[in-house]
Amino acid sequence: MLRDKNLVPLSRQHQHALALCVRLDRALQAGDVDGEAWSEEIRQIFALEVATHFAAEEKVVFPAAAVFGRGTPRRAL
Repeated sequence: MLRDKNLVPLSRQHQHALALCVRLDRALQAGDVDGEAWSEEIRQIFALEVATHFAAEEKVVFPAAAVFGRGTPRRAL
């Protein structure tokens, strides 16, 4: 399915977050986790992408989906 060009940045942010999760999962499975280093990387990614991503979803995507009857948007935990 083709995405609207305006959704591409949000889609890339999803991909970046998923890639981080895969890397962290692999490190956990290998027993190779430096909590301090991971914490710093996660903080940086949150500050650079995740916070603005959530704000865009709340402000633009979820209200638009509701107008088109796509269901009730889920709230982040």
